[in-house]
Amino acid sequence: MAAPVLQHREDTSSLARRLREEFGLDPVRWNELDLNREAAPLTLEALRGRGVDYPQLGFQWNKGDRETELWYPQGISGLRGTFSPGGRRRFIVVSWHGKGDYDQKGVRLSFVDVTDPTRPRYRHALLVKPSGDARVFAPIKIHAGGVATRGSTLFVADTAHGVRAFDARSLFPASADPSKGRCGREGGRFYAFDYRYVLPQAAFYEMTMGGPRFSYASLDWSHRNAPHLITGNYHREPETARYHNPPASIAWWTLDGDRVTAYSGKRVETGVERAQGAVAFNGNLWLSQSGSDPHLVVRSEDGTREEVFGWPRGCEDLHYSPYSKRLWCHTEHPPDRFVFAVRLSDYAFRN
Repeated sequence: MAAPVLQHREDTSSLARRLREEFGLDPVRWNELDLNREAAPLTLEALRGRGVDYPQLGFQWNKGDRETELWYPQGISGLRGTFSPGGRRRFIVVSWHGKGDYDQKGVRLSFVDVTDPTRPRYRHALLVKPSGDARVFAPIKIHAGGVATRGSTLFVADTAHGVRAFDARSLFPASADPSKGRCGREGGRFYAFDYRYVLPQAAFYEMTMGGPRFSYASLDWSHRNAPHLITGNYHREPETARYHNPPASIAWWTLDGDRVTAYSGKRVETGVERAQGAVAFNGNLWLSQSGSDPHLVVRSEDGTREEVFGWPRGCEDLHYSPYSKRLWCHTEHPPDRFVFAVRLSDYAFRN
């Protein structure tokens, strides 16, 4: 199989500069981020009842976000606010794609402050890109199945094309829009379907050849000072055009700061169908496998060892924090959507 190529196709960070310089919009200080929604912490007993055998902590979204069928949560990552002046907050970041009548609204990110896990609060922001016209920016209509973070850079998987990058330092305010129907510049104001923050795309990396379409992304922190971006794909038989995306595999990409520079030359075929997310650490893989009998599959990269753990219904993407040594996941099906964390060491090979 040909080696995959992820090409830096476009630098779109000029949109952030234009918002700041031409229109006088200042980026938001993360220690001042207005969090307008409350999440409810879940007890360990409640998490076990939802299929998490060895929980550490978790929360559920507010009622509207738990029950909506217009937005579906997909990717998950972490973000430490230390890149922002005075920023000390710790966030979990979740991507949602619009569905049905909301598919034209693209992708929103939820920034959940988990600095105090007993009082999680959050705010949604809309992902945008330059529109090339007087409206200045437009929504990004992708599935957003995975999110990975290094520093202030958020890498979002684009299933059809590759990876899009966003700089959290360029989070800008938007105006209220009771109609929830406007996006971009209009009448001297900036709108984002009534979301009060927009996060402009900074770069686009296109998959030009080789390998399956991307479904998710995360970071391999095996080498703390030189983490790698990893990407993987959802594949499921029977062979339908929608889900036929073989082989089920993970590829590693070299990072230079906040830029993807090259394919590392490393790719592993996992054989795990219906993988919604994966993390890699110290020669092992953890894969979130959805379906009627969901599992967390733990597998050595060389394929010589594998162990399977129970996992919640509707499981989605994975995120590993090298700071807390926790593995994070979340579920997508309404009305019981929740986010949870476990110790990575509790989901390791037993022998």
